[in-house]
Amino acid sequence: ESVQLFAMDTVMQLDAYGHQVKQAVSDAEETIQALEARLSRTREDSLVSVLNQNGAAQDLSAAEQALLSEALTFRDATGGAFDITIAPVMDAWGFTTEERHVPAPDALAAAMALVDSEELSVDTEASAASLARAGMEVDLGAVAKGFAAREAEAAIRDAGGTSAMLDLGGNVTVIGAKEDGSPWRVAVKDPRDTSSYLCVLALTNVTLSTSGGYERYFEEDGVRYHHIIDPET
Repeated sequence: ESVQLFAMDTVMQLDAYGHQVKQAVSDAEETIQALEARLSRTREDSLVSVLNQNGAAQDLSAAEQALLSEALTFRDATGGAFDITIAPVMDAWGFTTEERHVPAPDALAAAMALVDSEELSVDTEASAASLARAGMEVDLGAVAKGFAAREAEAAIRDAGGTSAMLDLGGNVTVIGAKEDGSPWRVAVKDPRDTSSYLCVLALTNVTLSTSGGYERYFEEDGVRYHHIIDPET
């Protein structure tokens, strides 16, 4: 069974083989669409939009609490290089609206002053999250697809799927091996020459995630700028 969908600003492909796979793929697609409705910054009624607009959000599911908590763990593990409160900086560069441009130094400085996920609190007892200062906003673009892949994989397995590839646009999760027992083969693009590959990987029961500056970028005055942002600068 195979289905293609557009979610989380990317084209996704779900392929599964074996018994009851039609239901498995349907469950995975439903899971992804439900997560986008909750995690998207561009949907006014989403969990993330409510958090960003009001500085607080209530009634978080256990999975949503875990996602935010894990994002804070990633911040600590990377010494702050990973920070989901990067949203004001993404906006300053125009990556949110697709009106991409190099921001003025003062606008960038003002946006950077709002980036600090130590000021994002997750209260698991109250099933709530809050931001400490007005103007702070969360962007889950760096983790939403990986999280969706994990949840979709669980949906496939729960429905009895034993052989599947879930391609969520740069996030590839494979369940088991191919029907003939051989591993799944996934090519990784060369970011400096997208017509060729860095390598081809043989995968079984694993998730692979990549991101490259060739996916979302613009050029200004002969310089290329892309969507992978360093919160230090």
